[in-house]
Amino acid sequence: MRVHACACVLRVRPTTPSATTTGSDIAVFDASSVRADPKIAAMVPKAAKSDGKLTIGSNLYYAPADFKQGETPVGYEMDVMRAVAARMGLDLEIQESSFDSILPRIPKRYEAGASAFTITNERTANFNMIQYYEVGTSGRWRPATLEIHARIDMRADDRRPNGHPPRRDDRQKGEEMP
Repeated sequence: MRVHACACVLRVRPTTPSATTTGSDIAVFDASSVRADPKIAAMVPKAAKSDGKLTIGSNLYYAPADFKQGETPVGYEMDVMRAVAARMGLDLEIQESSFDSILPRIPKRYEAGASAFTITNERTANFNMIQYYEVGTSGRWRPATLEIHARIDMRADDRRPNGHPPRRDDRQKGEEMP
């Protein structure tokens, strides 16, 4: 079974009065300024409308995407999901879960998942995945001071510090990934 998602484009300007801080200089988007769109609300399946909420699963340990401030789920993905639920005419219910149990629980327990998922062929075979940001790495140094002190041996089963598998970008210059 393929699970379908409803998405909408929102114009968010962080300098508007709806952008606030949560007491520790973390800017959040106040989704209360987002209004329901009748055309989008009409597309929401009756099963999702029945309780008036969009229930999502999220692993809240991946700042700045998804994390907790006190007991409140925050992060840019939580801001996006609050706005999406509001646009659909629903409230958002965020249920914390382990990362690898979120997708298997859609649609039985959750109607969607938001947890900084990498889009893969395996996932897109079963789910509609929406890419709404790009992540990259950049650095700046003076070439005269660049010295490599140790060769990094990256194996396919090695993990980066954040627990994710290595990417092609993790290799040393001239080194091939297995």
